[in-house]
Amino acid sequence: MTVRKGKVVALKRLAPQIRKDFEKGVSDLEMYLANVCSEKAAEDKISVITGFAPEEDEKRLTAEFEKEDVFYMKASAVKNDNPPIKLRNNKYTGMFSILTKMYGMPDYDEFDPTPFLSIFFLLFFAMCLGDAGYGIILIILGFLLRKVKGMSSVAPLVSTLGAATLVVGTILHTFFGIDTSSVSWMPDFIKKFMITGKIAGYDAQMVSAVIIGIVHLCLAITLKTVYAVKQNGLANSLGEIGWCLLIVGGVTVGGISLTGVVSSSATKTVIIVLGSISALGIFIFNDLHRNPLANFGIGVWNTYNTATGLLGDTLSYLRLYALGLAGGMLGNAFNALASTMIQGDHASIVGWAGFILILIFGHTLNLAMSCLGAFVHPLRLNFLEFFKNSGYVGQGREYKPLQ
Repeated sequence: MTVRKGKVVALKRLAPQIRKDFEKGVSDLEMYLANVCSEKAAEDKISVITGFAPEEDEKRLTAEFEKEDVFYMKASAVKNDNPPIKLRNNKYTGMFSILTKMYGMPDYDEFDPTPFLSIFFLLFFAMCLGDAGYGIILIILGFLLRKVKGMSSVAPLVSTLGAATLVVGTILHTFFGIDTSSVSWMPDFIKKFMITGKIAGYDAQMVSAVIIGIVHLCLAITLKTVYAVKQNGLANSLGEIGWCLLIVGGVTVGGISLTGVVSSSATKTVIIVLGSISALGIFIFNDLHRNPLANFGIGVWNTYNTATGLLGDTLSYLRLYALGLAGGMLGNAFNALASTMIQGDHASIVGWAGFILILIFGHTLNLAMSCLGAFVHPLRLNFLEFFKNSGYVGQGREYKPLQ
């Protein structure tokens, strides 16, 4: 027994040294790879190494180079250098940078989609999960993950998603499968914020999902137009401007007209003007260096693709409603099944035990499946619908400095 204790103590004493040796081995490997990647010159007597660093590190690196017996040159990076990308996000948006990296880092002259993901992925996840009770579970889970080694980095994201689900789930009036819009214990002032009833004969929650999708797509089209003008100039972006005026402008005018603020005749005039200006950019001036007839033909083809594509993209947002509805109905089904265990002759200790087990198992299963769908489908809406319509490519490489 004493020998075994001695072995354990010896291993514990060796552990810090093993860790130091491992870290030194990793550092030596990085230095070896950096040397292998260098260019040889002057009959292999000079090693030329090219690297990139953020501008804020320039003074520190220059000071270190001055201490070394090396010759160095520095210059600002340009797009043709294919420099690596380091995202600049605050504490909140930084939680969602992992999603950007899953798809692909932006190119050197592209926009960073992380701020937009931090808004719409959060909202879409909450809508797909759609249960305030499950939101509370995720908040608790996020706090527990802070103490788990290797999971602490994603813990804040889990808690944030849970908080959003708690708020959205309350608005969608679902709490562990219970419809809270019809229960007496829910305060009336909270019920005022719930989305219930129908709009134009359709479920109000379904209409809300479509409206959010339209806003999401309009934002994507606006971003595409802004960055097209920034990169190509105003004269070479008339086609994108035409589509932006037609779609975003048309949606905006249509939305304002529904409120009754603007008369129908004024709305009609504005739409005709917008359509005429947009048509010039789409069919005539989409490429100033091309034959007008060719521009017209390509404009017609783009019109067909855009019309059919946007229709399908807009309908894709119905999944925000469908997934939330399916999760709520399944949770309610488990509640109904569990309640049968405590009715009539089953209202005994065995019945209550079955009631608790069914609730725990059912809602755990429903939470797991709903979380999977609430993660995958919002990613799809952002990675496909939003990125496609915003022109985001995401073929940049991540900045990983030598440690």
